[in-house]
Amino acid sequence: MSQPILFPYHPIMGNRLIATLDFVLGTVPRDIHKEDGQIVLGEASETEMNWNAAEEQSMHGVRFLVTEDGHECLEHEALWREEDVDHIVIDAPGTAATAHTANTLRDQLAELGSAAREVVLNAEAGQKNGNALAQLKHLLESLGLMEPVDEE
Repeated sequence: MSQPILFPYHPIMGNRLIATLDFVLGTVPRDIHKEDGQIVLGEASETEMNWNAAEEQSMHGVRFLVTEDGHECLEHEALWREEDVDHIVIDAPGTAATAHTANTLRDQLAELGSAAREVVLNAEAGQKNGNALAQLKHLLESLGLMEPVDEE
């Protein structure tokens, strides 16, 4: 017996998930110069898209799916139903991860790198890592990269 075809719905909104989330590289040609020591960016006329650089977004290898109005979630967070409709009623909302922008990820990576550097420098200098290690652990937990561990 064959399995039924299932369709994905956003776990909070209930809207049908109809797309994957891709980031596309775009450049914006403009006049760039310094005036009185300040960088001045001229008006932008259009964004030149590099469609060949499109990259499907995922978290830990799991794709992001998106509704028509832009709400995203990970594939495994989606509610899968046999009905192929625009919207389903949600009795108990689930959770939905949100994709981060490239700038947010760069900022998080820089912050993570800085915290890790402090731990390494302290270790190389033979110093205790108490505060630096606690800060790194807190950052990893806040970014969802480490499960919180109760200290006894």
